[in-house]
Amino acid sequence: MQINKDGEEMESNEKLFRMVLISTFLVFLFLTSISFIASAKESKVDDNGEADFVSIQDAVNNSFPGDIIFVLPGTYNEIVYVGTQNISILSQSGNPEDTSVKAFKINENNITVNGFSIQEGLTLTGYAHPGNSGSHYPVKNCTVKNNKFLKHGIDGNQCYNATVERNIFLGDSSGISSEFHNCTFSDNVFFKGNISIYAGREPTCNIILNNTFLKGGISLAGSDENRILKNNIFSGIDNGYGIVLSESGGNTIDNNSISSTICAIFMPFICGHNYVTNNTITSNTVGIQLAYLSDGTIKSNTISKNNIGISIGESSTANITNNTISKNEIGISAGSSSLGINVVGNVIELNKKCGIYLDQTPGEVFLEGKSLIFNNFFNNTINFFNYTEKANYEWGIHNAAFNITKTSGTSIVGGPYSGGNFWAKPDGTGFSRTCVDSDKDGICDLPYNINESDFDYLPLSSFPVEHADSELILREIQITDNESDQTLPDIYGDRIIWIDGPQVTQDHYFYSDIYIYNLSTSGKNQITTDGLDASIHNKYNTNPHVDRVYISNISPRIYNDRIVWTRVLGYGSNLDIYMYDLSSLTKTPISTGGLNLWQGYPEIYGDRIVWTEDRNGNYDIYMYNLSTSRETRISNSGQAFLPRIYGDLIVWEDRRNGNFDIYTYNFSESKETRITTDDSNQEFPAVYDNTIVWVDRRGEVSEVDTDYSDICVYDILTSTETQLTKGSVRVQNPDIYCDKVVWQDERNGDSDIYMYDLSTSRETRITADKSDQQSPAIYGNRIVWQDERNGNSDIYICIFLEKRSESEFPVAKLNTNVTCGDAPLSVLFTDLSENVKSRSWDLDSDGTIDSTDASFVHVYPKPGNYTVRLTAVNEIGIDSKKVTITVLAGENSGRGHKASTRASPEPATNVDVKEISEALVTAGKEIGFNFTQNSTCVVYMSFDAEKSPGKTEATAEMLKKKSDLVPETPSGEVYRFFNIWCGNNGIITSKDVKDPVVCFKIEKTWLHDRKIDRNSITLSRYSGKEWVQLPVSLSGEDKRYLYFTAKTPGFSFFAITGKAAEKGSEAENETGTDTRNPLQDSKASETEPEAETGKESGTGKSTNMPGFEVVCGVVCLLAVFRYKRK
Repeated sequence: MQINKDGEEMESNEKLFRMVLISTFLVFLFLTSISFIASAKESKVDDNGEADFVSIQDAVNNSFPGDIIFVLPGTYNEIVYVGTQNISILSQSGNPEDTSVKAFKINENNITVNGFSIQEGLTLTGYAHPGNSGSHYPVKNCTVKNNKFLKHGIDGNQCYNATVERNIFLGDSSGISSEFHNCTFSDNVFFKGNISIYAGREPTCNIILNNTFLKGGISLAGSDENRILKNNIFSGIDNGYGIVLSESGGNTIDNNSISSTICAIFMPFICGHNYVTNNTITSNTVGIQLAYLSDGTIKSNTISKNNIGISIGESSTANITNNTISKNEIGISAGSSSLGINVVGNVIELNKKCGIYLDQTPGEVFLEGKSLIFNNFFNNTINFFNYTEKANYEWGIHNAAFNITKTSGTSIVGGPYSGGNFWAKPDGTGFSRTCVDSDKDGICDLPYNINESDFDYLPLSSFPVEHADSELILREIQITDNESDQTLPDIYGDRIIWIDGPQVTQDHYFYSDIYIYNLSTSGKNQITTDGLDASIHNKYNTNPHVDRVYISNISPRIYNDRIVWTRVLGYGSNLDIYMYDLSSLTKTPISTGGLNLWQGYPEIYGDRIVWTEDRNGNYDIYMYNLSTSRETRISNSGQAFLPRIYGDLIVWEDRRNGNFDIYTYNFSESKETRITTDDSNQEFPAVYDNTIVWVDRRGEVSEVDTDYSDICVYDILTSTETQLTKGSVRVQNPDIYCDKVVWQDERNGDSDIYMYDLSTSRETRITADKSDQQSPAIYGNRIVWQDERNGNSDIYICIFLEKRSESEFPVAKLNTNVTCGDAPLSVLFTDLSENVKSRSWDLDSDGTIDSTDASFVHVYPKPGNYTVRLTAVNEIGIDSKKVTITVLAGENSGRGHKASTRASPEPATNVDVKEISEALVTAGKEIGFNFTQNSTCVVYMSFDAEKSPGKTEATAEMLKKKSDLVPETPSGEVYRFFNIWCGNNGIITSKDVKDPVVCFKIEKTWLHDRKIDRNSITLSRYSGKEWVQLPVSLSGEDKRYLYFTAKTPGFSFFAITGKAAEKGSEAENETGTDTRNPLQDSKASETEPEAETGKESGTGKSTNMPGFEVVCGVVCLLAVFRYKRK
C-alpha cells in the first residue's frame, strides 16, 4: 500500500510538473512572439525574386514601426502606398541612377525615402478626414533625401516638420508644392522646378536653404514667417520671377544670389513686414519690386546691372537702407500712388539714367506719402529725377525731403554730422565735391538745388577723412600735395618714404629724389640731394645724340632706420644700390659696379639687403650683410628678379623654366625651394613670416590677353596655397604684413586698393575714388599708396581701426532651434551676443527674468504666441533682441497638467533610448530622480530645490552620436553622449536649483577593451559655446560597471569621456571589490517619488536576448524533473 501511495504521489507530482512545464513553455512562446513583433527588422526587396520581397509595396505591407526596407537596384514600376509609420525605405546602393520607382504616396509619420529615381512624384499627405472633403490629417517628421525626381516632384498637404534635402528635380513640373509647416528644404537642385508653398495666411515657419534653381524659383502665397536663405536662382519661374511673395508677411529673404530674371524678388499683393537683406541681385529686369499694399525692409543688399534696381509701386512703401545700388539703368523708382519711401545710408552710383526716379503723380488710389531721402552717397550723371506733376490737387503735392536736422554722428562719407546727402558725379564733379565747408563740419555752407523744386538744405561736403564698413573704421589722410608726382611709397612704423619726380629740366635732364614723412611729427625731409648735382650731370652728359640724361633715385624701401634704393645714372643703363641711415644721417654705397651694370629692386630686413643684378650678363639675386660686410650670391639661374626678404627667408620670381615661378631661399637651412610649378606666370612676390603672396596669371582668359590675374598666398608651414581674388580683372603689386594682404585691383574700372584679412577671410575695399590708386604698401594698421585723384600722383595713407573693442556696446544676438511648432513645444535658446558680460531672458514677456544661462531648453506647454527678449549687458551699455515663438494647437496639446519633458528638442533619429523618472519637487528639499530601468548610462540625478513646481519629470536620453544641437565634440574618447531634461512647464535652470549632481555608470569592458585609464574619466557639459569638463568622483563599482558622480551647473548636453592609459603605467581599470550600487544611496530616498517611472525607447535595438530568464527557468525545471524520475 505504501508503494501504491508513493506511486500515486509521484504520478500526481509528475502531472503537476507537466502542467507547470507546459504553462511555462506557453509563457515563453508568448513573450518571444511579442519580442519578435516589437523588434525592428530589416528586409530586402529585389525585382528578380532573390530577396525577401519582389515589390516595395509587399515589403511595406509586411512592415512594422521601426523597420528598414532596403531596395536593391532595379526598376519598380509601382506606386508605393506607405501606411505604416516610422519605417525607412532606402535604396541599397544609395544611387538614384540604378534604382527607379514610379511614385510614393506617404500617409503616415516618420517615413524616410532615400536614394531613388522617382518617375511620377511623391506625396506627403495624411489620411483624409471622413466626411470632410479635401481635409486631411497632418503627416509629420518625414525625410526625403538624395532622390532624383524625373517628371513630378513633391506635393504636400498638412505636412509638418519634414526634411527635404539633397534631391535633384529634373522635369518641367518637378518641384515642391502645396502646404508645408516648419519644414526644411535644403541643398536641392531644380532644373525647371520651383518651391511653392501655399497656406491660409498663417505662420508656416519653413526654412528654404542653400538650394540651386537653374530655371525656377521660390513662391509663397498666404505663408508667413518663413526664412529663405543662401539660395542661388538663375532665370526664374513662370515668366521669369526669382522669389515671389503674395499675401505673405514676416518672411526673411537673406543672402541669396539672383540673376537673369524678369524680377528677382517680387511682392505683388499685400505683403507686409518682410525683410530683404544681404542679397546679391544682378542682371535682372527689376531687382526688387513691391506693389499694391506691400511694405518691407530692404537692407544691405548689392543690387547692380538691372534695368531698375528697386521699384516701389501702388500703395506700397519700403525702408531702403545700407544697400549698394550701382550700374543699373535706374537705381530706385517710386511710382505713381506709392506711399513714399525712406532711403537712408545707401551708395547709389553709376546708374545710367538716374539714381532715383520719383513719380508721385496721383493715380487711381490716392494714398500718396512723402519720401525721406538722406545720408546717401549719390554718384550718377543724374542723381535724382522728379517726374511728379505740379498740378494743384486738393490733397496737395506729396514730394520728397532730402535732409533731416543736423545730427551729430558719422555721415556716410565720414563727416562728424549727418543731415542731407553727398552729391557727386562720375566725372569727378558734383555739388558736394566743389562746395565750401568753412567750419569743416562735413556740411556744405549752402543748400543744394537738386532741380527746380527740390532742395537738400544740409548737403554733405567732401570729407574723405573717415568712412566705415561693417567691421572697420577707415581713416584716410593725404600726405603730399605739391604739383610734381610722388610715387612708389613704402612704410615702416611712423615713417613713409617715396619718390618725388621724375622732373625734367629744359636741357632734357631727368631727375628724382627720395623723401620721407614722419606721421608722429608731421615732418617731411629730403633723403637724396643729387638729383640736380651738376657735376654728375656733366659727367654723364657726353653724348650729343642722346636727349635724355638721368640722375634718378628710385625703388626706395625702408626698414627701421635704414632706407635702400636704386640710383640711375647716365642714360638709364647704370644702376647702383645705396643705403641711408636715419640715425647717423649717412649714405653708403652697397653695390656700385660701374657703367652698364644693372642693379635694381633692393629690399632690406634687419642688416641684410638683397637685390637683382645682371653681373656677367645673368640676372641673379645677391645679398649684402651690413654686420659682416659680406656679399653672397643667392641664385644661379640667371633669370631671377624682384627679391623680397623676411628674416632668414628670401623670395623672388624666377624664369629658369620658361615662365615666371616663385622660389625661396632659407638661410638657416641653406636650401632653395620652388614654390609654384604651374606653366603660367607667378610674379611680384612679397613675404611676411611664413606666408608668401604673389600675382598669379592662371586666371588669364586667353593667351593674348594678359591683364587677368589673381592674388594667391602660400603657407610654408602647411604647404597650402589659397586664391584670394576670383574675378577676370587685373590685380597688381601685392604686399603683406602679419595677416593682412593689400593689392591694386581694377574690378571697378579703375585701380583701387583692396585688403584681405587672412585670419577672418574677409575682404575690404580701402579706396573708392574713381581715379587710380596704385602701388600699396602696408605696415601694422597703415596702408600707403600713390593716388591720382588730384590730377597728379600724391601719397595717401589709410589707417584702419577695428570697430570692436572692449569699450564697445554689447550686441544682443540669439538663436533658437525652432520658432514654430505644436504644443508642447521644446525650444533650445542660445545666446550669441557680442561684448556681453551678463545676460537675462524673459521667455513670455511678463517682465520677469526666467534664465541667465547662455544656453538652455524651455518647454511651452500651451498654444499661443510668446515674445522672448534677450537682454545683453556689459559695463557701458545694454542691448536687447526679441524673437516670437509660435506654439500651435497640436494633437498632444492640452492633455494633462504635469510638468513634462517628453517634448525633447533632440531629433528623435539621434535618440538611442530614453528613460523618464518622476518626483515631487518641493522648495527646500533634496530631490532625486532615480532611473531604475537601467536603460541608459544615467543612474540618478539630484539637486536641492529652490522652487516648488510639484510633480516633475526628468528625462535621460542616451544618444547615438553627438547631440545635433551642439556644433562639436569634446576632447578625449567618448563613451556615451546623453541629455538630461528636467522641468515644470519648461526646463529647470540653474537659478531653480542648488548643488545639482549627476550619477552615471561606465561598463568595465569598455575601459578594458580601449585601455582607458579610469582616473581620466570626466563628464563634459556643453554650455553656451563650448564643452566644459566637470570633475568626477568614483562612487562605487560592481562586476559590470564603475559608478561616478559629478557636480554640474545645470542639466543639458553631456558627454562621458576618457583617455587611454600610458604604456608602462599600472592598469587603472581592474575589477575591484563590489560595493553597493550608488542608486541605493541616492537622495531620492529622502523624497516622495511617484509610482510612475517609465521608459521610452528610440530606434536603438536592445542586445539582450528576450525571455532569457524564462529559458533558464525551463532548463532548471527539466533538471529537477529528471532528478525526480531517478
